[in-house]
Amino acid sequence: PVVPPLAPGQISDLPEDPLGEARLRARASDFIGARAILEQYLASKTSWQERTATRLLLGQVYMELGMYNLASGQFYRVRKGEGGDAKVAAWYEVQVDLLRGRPRSAIKECTEYIEKYPHGHRASECLVVIGDAEAARGRLKDAKKAYEEYLAKPEHKKQMREEEMAL
Repeated sequence: PVVPPLAPGQISDLPEDPLGEARLRARASDFIGARAILEQYLASKTSWQERTATRLLLGQVYMELGMYNLASGQFYRVRKGEGGDAKVAAWYEVQVDLLRGRPRSAIKECTEYIEKYPHGHRASECLVVIGDAEAARGRLKDAKKAYEEYLAKPEHKKQMREEEMAL
């Protein structure tokens, strides 16, 4: 056993580059370590310039740890902002809502996502998410309709997902 460098109840100082260190830990699947850094960094006054990126990464870490409600809260805060991070956060919030058993919210958010960002890979994937969410609600005809809408687009013919959606 290794003796921890700090006594129980004490909080260690933040690393020199907290966000960079948290990214490294998250990439190494040390989500608990990344969470410890990100939560402390977010609570500090020094994070104001990187608050959006910190919240986005913390949401992803929470998602990996199965803390879907906490993840949704972080993604929601980023989504309400502007720029590319808001678009990414909106997508992850849809994913988390589906994981936490809120298919109706996922459908609503995907519909909003498609309206706000009509082009791109994630807008198309929202049709699949809507289908999955409708299936989770027990509305198989609506799920089939969403899947068929996805498959009707010519650019999706190459993806060979018909069998997946049929299941």
